[in-house]
Order: sequence, then C-alpha cells, then structure tokens
Amino acid sequence: MTKILMVNFLHDSFNRMVAESLSQRCKEVIWHADSLEFFKSSQKELPPHIDLSKLNNPLRLAESDYSSVKFESNECWELVAEQNLGMFLILSERVALGRWDVNTKIFFFKFLLNYWRDTFVEHNVSHVIFQATPHLPADFACMVAAKQLKIPYVFPSRTHLGLAVQFRTELEGTNVAEFLKRSHFNLDNNFTSPWLQRSKEQNLEVTAPNTPKEIFEQGIPQIFQEAKKRLQFLRLSLEIVISKRWNQHFLYLNRIQSMKVIVQSWMSQRKLERFLVKNSVSKNNFKEQFCFFPLQYQPEKTTQPESKWFNDQISSILYLRSNLPIDLPIVVKEHPKVFRRNPRNPNFLMYRSINYYQTLLKIPNVLFAHPHEDSEEWISKSSLIASATGSAIWEGLQYGIPGLSFAKNWHSEFEFSPFIFDLKDVKNYLSSSLSVSRQDIQKKLGLFKKKALESSIHTVDNEKIFSIVKEYDLDYVKLVENYANFLLNFVSRK
Repeated sequence: MTKILMVNFLHDSFNRMVAESLSQRCKEVIWHADSLEFFKSSQKELPPHIDLSKLNNPLRLAESDYSSVKFESNECWELVAEQNLGMFLILSERVALGRWDVNTKIFFFKFLLNYWRDTFVEHNVSHVIFQATPHLPADFACMVAAKQLKIPYVFPSRTHLGLAVQFRTELEGTNVAEFLKRSHFNLDNNFTSPWLQRSKEQNLEVTAPNTPKEIFEQGIPQIFQEAKKRLQFLRLSLEIVISKRWNQHFLYLNRIQSMKVIVQSWMSQRKLERFLVKNSVSKNNFKEQFCFFPLQYQPEKTTQPESKWFNDQISSILYLRSNLPIDLPIVVKEHPKVFRRNPRNPNFLMYRSINYYQTLLKIPNVLFAHPHEDSEEWISKSSLIASATGSAIWEGLQYGIPGLSFAKNWHSEFEFSPFIFDLKDVKNYLSSSLSVSRQDIQKKLGLFKKKALESSIHTVDNEKIFSIVKEYDLDYVKLVENYANFLLNFVSRK
C-alpha cells in the first residue's frame, strides 16, 4: 500500500487538525515526519512517524546504524553536486551541525539523502507534503530525495492577503493551487496586521540600550530604565542556563561556558548596533531619490533556501549596484529582529559580523538607514524597493513603488515586483519602472490582487494567525477543511 508522508504537521494544533481531516478522507496511509518534542505534552497517541529531531541532531548521528543505509546509487550524487550541497551547508548552520567541519557536513547530507531514498522506496511513498518550505537539514534532504525519485511534493507559500495561501512544488516554481479545485471566497478582513500587532505585544523583547554616555546624559529615569533592561536580560539568561533544557541550545558547552557565550553575544550585538547607528543616515535628512533594501533576518527560510542564489544578500546589493545608476543611492536597513536581545530564542546567537557591514559600506553609494527608525517611512519615501522575500516589496506596492525580488514570491507574477531571473533585461526594467507613476502601479495592483485571491486557498498556514481567527468567532473549521481539500486534490490528481 502506498503512503503519503506529511512533514512537520504534528507540532501545532492547526496542522494536526489538517492532518486528521485529510486522513479521514484519504484512502492512502498517512505517515508523519516531525520533531516530536513538540508532541510530547499531548495526551494523544502518536501516529506512525519518523522523529525528525533525531535526524536534525548531529549528536544522534553516532547512534545510527550506517550499514542499514545504502550508499550505492550513482545518480544520487549528480543533483547534490549541481545544486543542493552548498545550500545544505548553509542550512546546517541553524543546528548544532554548524560546529562540525565541512567534510562531516557533506557526509551527513549524503547520509540523510540515502536514508530518505531508502525510506521512500521501502515504504512505497507516493506523495510528500511539507508544512512549510523545507529549511532544516532533515526536511531539505527529504525534498531533494523526493525530487531525485520524481515523487510529487508540495509546500505552502504564505501571501500578504490575510486568509489566503498559495502552494508551490519548487522553490522557484509557480503556484499550483490555481490548477486544482479550490474554494473561491471574498476576502473581507485582513488578519495579517492584527496578527503582527499581537505578536509584537506578546513577544518579550529586551531592546538595545544606548551607550553609557547617552544614558547618563538623559538623566536618572533613563539610568533606571537601562538597569531594568540589563537585569531582565540577566534573569532570562540564568533561566536558560539553570533549566533542564539548557543543552538544547548549547550541545557542546557546560553551563558556565553557555552563560559566557550568552554574555559575549549580547556585548557583540551592542557593538554592532553602535556601529550601524554611527554610520547611518536619518530619513528626516534624506530628500533625494533612492533604492531601499531591507535586509532579511537570518538564518531564516525567507533567504535560506527560498533565495538560494542570493541568500548572502551582499550579492543582491552588488547586483543592484551594477544595474542602477551610480548616483542613485541604495539605502540598506538592518532587520529589527537582529537586536531583540531575547536569549530564550536560540537565534539570539545568530547575528552578522561587523565585517559584513563594512563590506556593504565599501560598495559605492550604499548607505545604512538608522536601525531604530520605522521601515514604513523609508518605504513610503523610496523610489524602488529590492529584497528577497518578506513584506517590504508588497508594502511598497501599496504606495505605488516598484520592486525587484531576488527570490520567487507569491506576487512575482506582478509586472512591478518581478523575480530577477524572470527578467530578460534587468537594467531596462529598473530604468523604465522608475519612470512609471505611482497611480498607474496602484491601479494595476488592484487587478493583480483580484487574480491572486482567485488562485489562492482560503486558509492559513500559521498557528498564531489561526488562533486570532478563532478569537474573531469566524468559522475556523472551514479553514482546516479548505487546506485538507486542497491536499486531497493534490494527492488524487494523475
């Protein structure tokens, strides 16, 4: 009997409901691959599964039986060498594998790839369904193996249209939802904005302190405020180091070494922030035309792997500089998450080096926006917006500002936010788009929105948005059914 493998559908309530709904209506066997630590608190019995937490954890590699995995397929290496090995090495930085040498990472990728190939063949897997873009070592290798064996797979592509999700079968592929039966709907409310507002209110952020000189210049209240922030950061750090789960973040360190790493990271981030502030320009003093380039937060799936050719972002800015007039400034703004200072988030230890910023400053007429200023005001004043994914290009289109994307987005079909590799002449597009009026872009955008909604599925792919929908007393069960119906159509098509 054939099986459908669902990847990462067990770790939140919405996706579990989707999986349960699909299993009730699908004749084929549903099988799961997931990081099951998310599921341990549930009282429900685990369905048939593969534990991805073991495959993503390099320390578990020593527990594996290598002899049970076949390393004999010549065709296995062809696709690896051409496209995917480099991306795997980048993705491995998101887990403890980042501390391993390159040869060990390459072996780990080959091991995972052969493991998935053997698993697919042994269990006669017919389809693979990913809960999100494959962006961790185990699920990325799963996608590559499925591609090699020509097993159909699909993953959602979130839009900025509220309760509307599209689906893709390739990182740079087109939306497949429009080719399948779908639920047509009228979008009355945009829940993206309230979800973002709610997440800002709920997320604990320890914001960046000023320099000691600036603190004392602002008086006693500011001194107490900054002292409070430091104590809050220290409390959070101690909670991590003392807790039983501390070694999930620091697999190779003892508790004292872990605390030292946290403090050093905090001090390094403060130094980087001061560097950006010192070398930045303010939106209030910037009157000329410019191209706005907001950096993506990394490591994150928005660039790794979704922007696989330009995931370092410096390449994107160099490409822009080569195709834009030299007298048109490129204003680069760092992502606000970089300086959140929340040690409970493992990405707290992930931040750019000062060499990264210094390299950008060496590119002619590239400037930094002040890191504490609101990006929306920069967007509204810009003449062109370039980025990989994220919302900046879409926000700019609402103002009638053209964009250029370095990754395949859900809105890449719109003529004023194209994917760069879909353009025959990048210079010609940039020069012509800069001369188009904002009103013309906004008018065409209205027509594109209607088309995009018609080819989307009326659902969500995020537990946080789903929670807000339930609070609005809407028919959230319909969102689950729509998602499951799409997947049923996908696995049923010839």
